[in-house]
Amino acid sequence: MSNQQVSAPIGIDLGSWTSKIAVAKRGGVEIITNEANFRETPCVVGYGPAERNIGEAGNIKMKSNFKDTVSYPARFLGLRPDYPMLRSEKKFCPAKCTTKDDKVAFEVKYQGQTELVYP
Repeated sequence: MSNQQVSAPIGIDLGSWTSKIAVAKRGGVEIITNEANFRETPCVVGYGPAERNIGEAGNIKMKSNFKDTVSYPARFLGLRPDYPMLRSEKKFCPAKCTTKDDKVAFEVKYQGQTELVYP
């Protein structure tokens, strides 16, 4: 037997609300489950005093750390501050939405400091 590694193509779906990862193997496509055994992972990042929670963990922490949670950041990708629909898109994100250097950013408190994060 050889130590040759076999590679398989993967697909990543970065949706507005959830993301999925799939791998082609055994003549089919298998969707990879996340740490909570779900096939879809929420597009959520929660920032806290000592940690950053991504996906399911961020979604769970959103209830207790609402203001420092960026939810559905893909909706903001490529948006400019003068985009007319930006006001309605802000409704989907609990973190404070602001602009810097002509880009949309989110103001969160992480490790005791106020940080700007970009989608």
